[in-house]
Amino acid sequence: MTRSSMADWRNPVAASVLPFALLAAALGWASIAIGLPAWRALVLLLVAPVAEEVVFRAGLHDGLLHQGASPWLANLLTALAFSAAHMLLLGVNPQTALVWLPALLIGAAYNRWRRLRICIALHMAMNALWIAAQGML
Repeated sequence: MTRSSMADWRNPVAASVLPFALLAAALGWASIAIGLPAWRALVLLLVAPVAEEVVFRAGLHDGLLHQGASPWLANLLTALAFSAAHMLLLGVNPQTALVWLPALLIGAAYNRWRRLRICIALHMAMNALWIAAQGML
């Protein structure tokens, strides 16, 4: 490990990503154990969080901020767009309709730190928790 990369993980914001990534990995393995196919766990815990945060956070949210929207408005519109996209793809049901709530939390983190990796880690952790909750139902 280089000195600069070691210093990066001493940063409290960067260090906050590690627990979420570990949680997502641990719950990912648990999801496989409860019968979720490995490919689905990979999509839910890696592919979707990265792709969705790039599109919605680095794309829409950041674009709205650069167009002069307030951080609060950019977050709200992005969360609603995120929820609408989930409803279009997965159907309208209570789970997809409520996706805007965790999206607001992730957006608040983006407004605070402007770090996509934090948003991705939070998204991974939230998906992992959702998978775990599904396995317990």
